[in-house]
Amino acid sequence: MIKRKLREMYENVDVVGFYTSIDWDNDFNYKFYLSFNDTDTYNRVGSIFAFLGMLMNWFYKSSFAFYPDTGKRFEDCYHQIDCYIQAFLKHSNTIKKDFPIIHSSISYLLCELDTEETFENRFPHIDKKLFQHMRETLCFNQKHTLDFDKAFEEVRLVSKNEI
Repeated sequence: MIKRKLREMYENVDVVGFYTSIDWDNDFNYKFYLSFNDTDTYNRVGSIFAFLGMLMNWFYKSSFAFYPDTGKRFEDCYHQIDCYIQAFLKHSNTIKKDFPIIHSSISYLLCELDTEETFENRFPHIDKKLFQHMRETLCFNQKHTLDFDKAFEEVRLVSKNEI
C-alpha cells in the first residue's frame, strides 16, 4: 500500500512543489511517520518527503494535513502532528546523515511554523514538552534552509528512477 501511495504522491509534484489540491486526509491516508526508519529506502525517503510536503502545504497555506475539518476535533485528524514530530526527532540523526537537504527543509519549516504561532497555541491538546524538545533539537543555534528542488532531487537519486 505504501508504494502505491508514494507513487500517487509523486504524481502530485511539479516544478513549484506539491499541487495545492492535495487532500492529505483522504487521498494520502497512510501514516507515513511509521516508515521513517523503513529498511526499504524507497519507502523511507518517500515517507519523509511526504512529511516535507505536508509541512510545505501548511507553510504556504494551501492545505493543512494536521488540522481537523470544520466541526471536528484535532483527534479526528488522520495525520497527527505529534506522531510525525516524535518520529522525525527519534530518527533525526539518521535522516540528517542520509537525506541532509530533506532534513534541513523539514527542520526549517517546523521552526518557522512554530515561530509564526507556537505549536503549544496551535495544538493545545499535545504535551508542550514535545515542542520544547523539538526546539532544542532543531531550532536553537541551528541554521536550516528550505530547498524543495534539491530535496526532490535527493528523493529521485535515492529512488533510482522509481519515480
